[in-house]
Amino acid sequence: MWELNLLNDLKDVILEWSASVWEDKWWWKVDEIGVFSVKSTYMLLEQSLDVDATLSQSKERVFESIVKSPAPPKVVTFSWKLLHDCIPMKDNLSMRNCFPLEENLFCEFCGNNAETCFHHFLHCQVVFELWSKVLVWLEMNFITPQPISPF
Repeated sequence: MWELNLLNDLKDVILEWSASVWEDKWWWKVDEIGVFSVKSTYMLLEQSLDVDATLSQSKERVFESIVKSPAPPKVVTFSWKLLHDCIPMKDNLSMRNCFPLEENLFCEFCGNNAETCFHHFLHCQVVFELWSKVLVWLEMNFITPQPISPF
């Protein structure tokens, strides 16, 4: 549902145009010089957030560190989607009617909890054991924070 609102807002931004005698050219009206940039788009989206949806300082720091991370773009995008709970897990698929309602929504690995992003990636005991073995192999330490809630 929220995606439709975003699509309509985007259409409003894109569909505003005016005819002129000048040669056609692309102009990004969000930017002063008319040049598209990810930064200007991010600023537009940031301004369009509801006042109630503003992030706390700690959450802003997390998102800022993800965006400025030296990780590959695919990893940054995945992290962003994970923190926004946009990964197609069973709970999200069922909310979008992409998953049959009569199907079991429990985690495929442990079968104890609903399959959500945060359960699957942080709290599933089976996945945790797998990651623990990988981290031991890589000689790294990781402590799962308890409890953690989606942003």
